[in-house]
Amino acid sequence: MQVTLKELAERLKLAPSTVSRALKGHPDISEETQLRVRRLAEELHYAPNVMATNLRCQKSNFIAVVVPEIRRDFYAAFVNGAEKIFRENGYFPVLFQSCEDFRQEEAICRSIGVSRMGGVLVSVAQTTHFFQHFYSLQEQGIPLLFFDRIAGELDTDRVITDDFMGAYEVVRHLIVQGYRKIVHYAGVQHLQVAQKRRLGYLQALQDFHIPVEEDMIVYCNTAADVSLYTPQLMQSLAPDALFAVDDDMAVEVLSVLKEMGYRIPDDLAVCGFSGDNITKVTEPGLTSVDRHAEDMVEISARLLLERIQMPHKFPTVTKMIKPALVVRKSTERPVRPLE
Repeated sequence: MQVTLKELAERLKLAPSTVSRALKGHPDISEETQLRVRRLAEELHYAPNVMATNLRCQKSNFIAVVVPEIRRDFYAAFVNGAEKIFRENGYFPVLFQSCEDFRQEEAICRSIGVSRMGGVLVSVAQTTHFFQHFYSLQEQGIPLLFFDRIAGELDTDRVITDDFMGAYEVVRHLIVQGYRKIVHYAGVQHLQVAQKRRLGYLQALQDFHIPVEEDMIVYCNTAADVSLYTPQLMQSLAPDALFAVDDDMAVEVLSVLKEMGYRIPDDLAVCGFSGDNITKVTEPGLTSVDRHAEDMVEISARLLLERIQMPHKFPTVTKMIKPALVVRKSTERPVRPLE
């Protein structure tokens, strides 16, 4: 039975992405490691999957676009933009939704492999902790590009938001406005986007010498968690500002606080992250961080097309989109100036 890239990596006690780069002679991998990898590959008669070569030769003109949920403005805008770019270049996009379900995402990847898609744009599901299904697509030679939510351990192209800086800027805005007791509704921490936003929040507080209590970071999986935690949090901590990891949670925060009789922003500030359209029509308008979906899709789609057409021309790359703080009424109130 032919050894796979993953099995090769396990024997070497290296990440599969490191083994992949070593076999390609990537400059980031030391000569010593490259030599170790090549020797074992030769010893075990490792060879790229034959199907991979066939797929590359056939150059399917169907491209899979896999998103967690199309209902979210960011992903809807991304899908619409990707469809336009792909069709202009003679490719046909096929939309898949994981519905934030790891098992659904696995099934989608099996379907993509069987269907011989020419490439894949994907943002991983919230419940995805393991990435074997994506390794399998790599083994078949199908070009993968991760956007927004990424599988960090895979050696693939990726396009991401500078989530750290986006979170830093929105928290800095709150501090400059005079807010001090800022609670963060953090997302699931195995996702890099949530990790980076939490770290940006913490760094802003640290830079302005504002102490952080452990219970000021509340870990939530869904907007429904916000409804559960907010009443207790308001009673125990009495924050003057709430920063949610995404706009879905921030909108839920607004709703719950209104039901509790709080006035936003008179009693406390609320802000989110994503720049979804709903932030423009909430009452009050919601301060958020715009991830520039149009820029992300432009870069992602064109980079994937380049990878499909010239799979080995350049090493895998990571592109980062600079987000923009959009200030609205939910964080505007007259308070004491920054000391």
